[in-house]
Amino acid sequence: MDVIFKTRLINSTVGVLEFVAWNQLGIEHGFLGKLPEELSIKNIMEASSYLTVKQVHGKEYFDARSDEGLNNLIEANKSGTLPEADAIIFNKVNQAQQIGKLFYICTADCVPLVMKVQNTFALIHAGWRGLAQGIVSVVVEALMASTMEDSQLEVLIGPCAGSEVYEVGEEVLMEIGSEAKFQPKLDKKFLLDLGGTAANQVKRLCSGSLIYQTNVCTISSKQYNSYRREDKLAGRNISFIYT
Repeated sequence: MDVIFKTRLINSTVGVLEFVAWNQLGIEHGFLGKLPEELSIKNIMEASSYLTVKQVHGKEYFDARSDEGLNNLIEANKSGTLPEADAIIFNKVNQAQQIGKLFYICTADCVPLVMKVQNTFALIHAGWRGLAQGIVSVVVEALMASTMEDSQLEVLIGPCAGSEVYEVGEEVLMEIGSEAKFQPKLDKKFLLDLGGTAANQVKRLCSGSLIYQTNVCTISSKQYNSYRREDKLAGRNISFIYT
C-alpha cells in the first residue's frame, strides 16, 4: 500500500505530518501536534509573516486572494486585531508579494481541512458547530466558483477527535443533519466521525473531489493536543501552508 501521509522531522524534536503527493510537488504544508513548551510555530518555521484569524466556531471565511485582502490580513496580524473567521482562502503562486508567508489555523479535537484547487488554497477549522453551520460547504462553494468547471478539488482532513471515542448527544447530530457520520452507543450517546462528516459535506457539493484523511485521533494520540483529554490545559495543533 502506498504511503499517503508521512512524518518529516523539522528538527530533532519536532515532526510535521505531510501529504506525500503535495510534498513531491514542492507544496510546503503540514499538520503539527504537540510542541516542546519553549517552541512555537514562529520558532520552527521561518516566514516573513505568520497569518491566521480569530476562530469563533462559525461559518465565515477570510478572503486573502486579492492584494487588498492579503494586505489587510497582514496588517491585522501585525496589530493583533485578528478578523473573526474559521477559514482562510488564499493564492499560493503568481503573487510575488506572498512568498515567504505562512498561513495557519489552530485546532484541539476540531477537524482541520486543507483544500487545493488549481493554485488556490483554503485552511478550515471545523468543530461540530462549524460543521452544523456549514463552514465546509461555504468554503467549497467559494473555491469552486472562482475556478474552471473541470478543476480538481483536493482535500486533506487532518488529525481530529476520532470516530471511536468522540462522544456526542443526539442534539449534535440533529444540528448537523443528514450528512453527520456516526455510530450509536447503548447509552443514548453517539460516536461522531468529524472527518467523515466533513468529507460527506465536501462530496455533496463536489462529488469528484479527491479526499485524503490522516485518520489520526487527537484524543487517543498523545502526540497531539486534545481538549477532550486535557481540558483547559490543552495546547493547539497547527495546520499550515507555507507560500
